[in-house]
Amino acid sequence: MPQAAWILTVSCALAPVTAAAAAPPPPPCPGKAEHRALDFWVGEWDVRRTGAPETTPPSHSRVELVEDQCVVYESYATPAGYSGRSFNAYHPEKKRWEQFWVDNQGGLHHYVGQPRDGNMYYEAEGVRTQGPSSPLARVRMTFFDQGPDQVRQLGEQSTDGGKTWTVAYDLTYRRRKAGGPRD
Repeated sequence: MPQAAWILTVSCALAPVTAAAAAPPPPPCPGKAEHRALDFWVGEWDVRRTGAPETTPPSHSRVELVEDQCVVYESYATPAGYSGRSFNAYHPEKKRWEQFWVDNQGGLHHYVGQPRDGNMYYEAEGVRTQGPSSPLARVRMTFFDQGPDQVRQLGEQSTDGGKTWTVAYDLTYRRRKAGGPRD
């Protein structure tokens, strides 16, 4: 057998083995329940203060699964020009969820939390909830799954080490209708 034919035969025989060996492993997150605890939040949302009339211009939020479904990513913007992004992920070594929030006012917050009873409970220290001049606070942030088309996000703050709590914000996310107008 000529050398070129032999090389071609061996190459063709080994190609499936080489391709199988080079195939990447499946992503680690999609099939694990602990990584799916915040999936109820995924979608396109109109966001208003809880109890605000439907005529109030909404903020907009887009929440999606990224990085092979290992990260829940939010992009948020208000009609007044405030915007921010959050990255939410389950940390398997620490067995907890973490959120990193950044915004166009220079805010950077790091929350840690756990899912419980179908909701997500986060906490953070040293957060300014009302802008750069507000006092540093301890914050509790809860995402309540209120069915397939609604999520409530409640932020509470304490400036006395957790002795007393006040509502910093209370938002209702309503799923955007398919083909609905974009304000």
